[in-house]
Amino acid sequence: MIDSHMHIFDVGALRGGAPSARYIPERSALFDDYRKLSSPAGVDGALLVQPSFLKTDNSFLLRHLATQNTSFGRFGVAVVDPRTPPETLEALHSAGVVGIRFNLVQTDDDALTFDRRLYVPLWNALNRLGMHVELHVESDRLMKVVDALYPHVPKIVIDHFMRPSEGLRGFITKTPSIYKEIAQYGDEGKLWVKTSAAYRVVPDAPHREAVRNCCDLAEMLTEMLGSRRLLWGSDWPYTQNAERVEGESPTEQYQAVAATRELWTKGGTLYDPDEAFRELTGF
Repeated sequence: MIDSHMHIFDVGALRGGAPSARYIPERSALFDDYRKLSSPAGVDGALLVQPSFLKTDNSFLLRHLATQNTSFGRFGVAVVDPRTPPETLEALHSAGVVGIRFNLVQTDDDALTFDRRLYVPLWNALNRLGMHVELHVESDRLMKVVDALYPHVPKIVIDHFMRPSEGLRGFITKTPSIYKEIAQYGDEGKLWVKTSAAYRVVPDAPHREAVRNCCDLAEMLTEMLGSRRLLWGSDWPYTQNAERVEGESPTEQYQAVAATRELWTKGGTLYDPDEAFRELTGF
């Protein structure tokens, strides 16, 4: 069972001086703590996603990857500057980094253009290495980003059910507009979606109800993309949203989040997140 979206970071190191951090969480999220919570839930593999607030400082992630001898926690997604030299990307890939991430939420629209002269070397390196691009962006701006990237990158992963804008207004009862728009890319085998973070998808609903609403979204996405294009992730430690996850203790919260995998996949009969991970990464 693979958790394809979780984060680690050390608050102590940030407080020691990380001027580039957008904000500093209250508590650290250390891999040993994660494993104590996730292993009893049946998780035996994890994809570590660079926290957005750390921007391009991937040092903590890379130090962790360097210590791993098993598949559990051996793979990561980094955040890089578009000017990153190809040899640096190759070194990241050798260290276990299988993709890069753009968090474009609340950014200026200029950030969505991906000026060709600046990004072509990065796209070329990603294609050569078979690495994916992960996107976190508002759904009403998502198509602009996907249209810009799709011809140039080998694989695209979209976070958190694509965060349909309808979720901001309450429960999603019909096919979200973004699903209708992006369906044109559904048959080409380059698109994956992470089923994760129900509290980000329907933010004003109680966690249990948001999870239930995401069951319908999972069915819609499976119909559009197939059973091997949906990943599952815990989004641990639910940064800036921990109070909205059902459960009184960290153990209860992770159990509640882990249960979403069973619900959203219908016990594995609707889609296979682990097979989707293998097809995405080759591992």
